[in-house]
Amino acid sequence: MMLHRVLCLSLVCAIFCSASCSGQRSGPKIKKVPVVPVQGTIKVDGNPEAGVIVRCVPLGSFEPNELKNALGGRTDEDGNFTLGTYEIADGVPPSEYALLFVWPPQTLKRQSRAEEEKSDRLKGKYSTVANALVKIKVEDGNPLVLDDIELKTK
Repeated sequence: MMLHRVLCLSLVCAIFCSASCSGQRSGPKIKKVPVVPVQGTIKVDGNPEAGVIVRCVPLGSFEPNELKNALGGRTDEDGNFTLGTYEIADGVPPSEYALLFVWPPQTLKRQSRAEEEKSDRLKGKYSTVANALVKIKVEDGNPLVLDDIELKTK
């Protein structure tokens, strides 16, 4: 009897594990569109800085709509960034964009967007489309290397 329970429990666990690890994602599928590499360098008060968040906000219509809040990147220790859509640094779909910048303090804890903006060392000067310092046009098949972007804390 005990062996029967152990076998049944093992079978149930195996079924749940195979169902959860099947690689199939639930929910709607996002139609992947081609992306174009976009890279640049950010300097804050004349110095390259790590951890500046670059948000890429589409101007005008944008498809697929599910991606429009997922576009962006973050600077490395040399101030360099590459924008990404589906993966880190894979590029963004052709379109026109405003680039927004937020520079939260370095922390090991993951922060929400609201927490990042609240602790922004740039004091929100570059975090809205109305204040966008940089607007770009990404064209199909043409990788884009931006001129240095200068941000100020004061």
